[in-house]
Amino acid sequence: SNTDKTTFSSDTTARIPGANLSAARYRLAGAHNAEIGYFAGGYNPGRSSVVDKLTYSSDTAAASPVLSIARAELAGVGSLTHAYFGGGVDSGGTRSSAVDRIDYSNDTRSRIPGADLDKGRNDLGAAGNDTAGYFGAGTSGPGSPDTIAQKLTYGTETTALLPGADFGTSIMRYGAASSLSDAYYVGGASSSAAYKLTYSDESVSAVP
Repeated sequence: SNTDKTTFSSDTTARIPGANLSAARYRLAGAHNAEIGYFAGGYNPGRSSVVDKLTYSSDTAAASPVLSIARAELAGVGSLTHAYFGGGVDSGGTRSSAVDRIDYSNDTRSRIPGADLDKGRNDLGAAGNDTAGYFGAGTSGPGSPDTIAQKLTYGTETTALLPGADFGTSIMRYGAASSLSDAYYVGGASSSAAYKLTYSDESVSAVP
C-alpha cells in the first residue's frame, strides 16, 4: 500500500506514509488533475473496486467512491474536471469494456456507457491532454492481435477506435505518460519498445 512522492524540481523520491492506499493492491490504475489523484481497482488478492483519493496539497489519501464493478488490469486518464477508468478484468475473469467517471469536485462515480471501449480489454494504459484521453491497445483475448488505440473525447464522453493510431503490434502491460503534444506508451510484457501518439494528427510512431 506504499505511496512514494517524486518532486519534479529536484528529482528526489520519498515515502509518504500519510498517502498510503487504504488497502494493499497491485495492477491498479491512476488518473489525476492538478490537485487530486485517484488510484482505482487492482488485485487484493481478488479484483477490487476500491478507489483511493490522494490530495496533493496535504499528501494524504483516503478511500473514495468505489468503481461500478471490481476489476484489475484497467487504465485511467484524467481531464481537468473528471477521472476516467476503463477496461480491465472483472471478478468473474471476464474482460470489461466499462468506463467509469469520477468527479473531482464531489468524489461521485458514474458509469458512462457512451464512453465504453469497443470491446472488453485488459492490460492497457492511457494518457491524454485537456480535451481527450487515449487508451492503448491492450488485449481482448489470448494471443489477441489488438493494435489500435482508442480516443475518449471528454466533451462528448464518447470513445472511438482510431485506425490511424495503429501500433503495428499488440502491446500489453506497458506504462503510459503524456506531454502537452504527445502520449507515450513504453515497455510491456518482455518488451523495451516505446511508441508516441501525436495529438495533432492522432498517428502512432515507434520511438527508437
